[in-house]
Amino acid sequence: MTLRPLVMLLAIAGTACSVSPSQRESVDKARIVNASQAHPITHVARYDRDTGACAAGAVQLLSRDEVESLVAGWKEPDQGCDGPRKRRLPEHGAYPGSARRDQAPGSAHVLVRLEADGRVESVRAVCATDASFAEAAVETISRIEFSPMSCQGMPTRIAFFLPMEYEYR
Repeated sequence: MTLRPLVMLLAIAGTACSVSPSQRESVDKARIVNASQAHPITHVARYDRDTGACAAGAVQLLSRDEVESLVAGWKEPDQGCDGPRKRRLPEHGAYPGSARRDQAPGSAHVLVRLEADGRVESVRAVCATDASFAEAAVETISRIEFSPMSCQGMPTRIAFFLPMEYEYR
């Protein structure tokens, strides 16, 4: 049986970010799937805006102040708005080479800022199980095409969190 790395993009919810770790690791390709109940998540790195901290065991890559400065002035998802949606996914997502060798699962919580036309303005990893998963998540999300968010029929720029999960199946 051949094990393949999977990158799971979870539903858009909240706000997101990117990181440039000082030591770059090789990044392999992984199949992208949208998360579902068929893909349980076990190694979770999540940022909690209420506490300004990442989940226990996750590496915090941006401070609460950095996250808040990145979302300041950007619309956040709320009622009465439509989108954004993933319009087109890249054929393959990035998967850290070292994690692939070890068949290690991992995750990252990423802050994405989209312009009113749906272009990605910035991607920053806020939390990750380790820096290699943060780098892979940023690289993958940077290649996703999104539809714009619209509030009351007007295109609007937005900041949201996007969780990324990595595992071998």
